Amino acid sequence: MKTAITYGTFDTLHWGHIEILRRAKEAAEELAEIGEPVRLVVGISDDDFNAEKGKQAYHTFEEREKFVQAIRYVDETFPEHSWGQKPDDFKKYNADILVMGEDWKDRPEFQEVKHLIKAKFLPRTKLISSTEIRNIVSKAGK
Repeated sequence: MKTAITYGTFDTLHWGHIEILRRAKEAAEELAEIGEPVRLVVGISDDDFNAEKGKQAYHTFEEREKFVQAIRYVDETFPEHSWGQKPDDFKKYNADILVMGEDWKDRPEFQEVKHLIKAKFLPRTKLISSTEIRNIVSKAGK
């Protein structure tokens, strides 16, 4: 079995999130032999870790986890508590490939783990972002 692993907050869930999860699972399929099963494992930033990163999610970790678990491409979820847990996650979930949005490619948080696992950084889905959605909602409320 080939396994892709990815991470995110997934608060303002949108089409771009669905697309990156779909493409993450495809990345595992590209590594698999014909007929070999694949899975996508998703780390979801918990509320404390979001606070450490300076983010405040509207939805609780438990709510966000339910959202992500409802997506058909996702096979398993787990809480992300810190930047440093990734090497242990790769081992625990027997991950073959780390898939993230390309905006993470040069971030120091991922420089330290890229040598541990094959990494694929995907282009963001055009015309959609969580920041854009929050800005629109904020303006509409004024």
